[in-house]
Amino acid sequence: MYLVEIRPKARKYIEKPPRTVQRRVLAALTALADDPYPPASSRLTNRDTVAATYR
Repeated sequence: MYLVEIRPKARKYIEKPPRTVQRRVLAALTALADDPYPPASSRLTNRDTVAATYR
């Protein structure tokens, strides 16, 4: 299992939409802790860093 950290700037961005959207975003981020490479993810091209490899 991985640890997903939400930085303060990202937290502010997440808090702007309605609560229903916030819950969906937080659920998706929490799911990344269990499976950081979900089947629906796609590999990015022309990226140099590991952090930018998947979206």
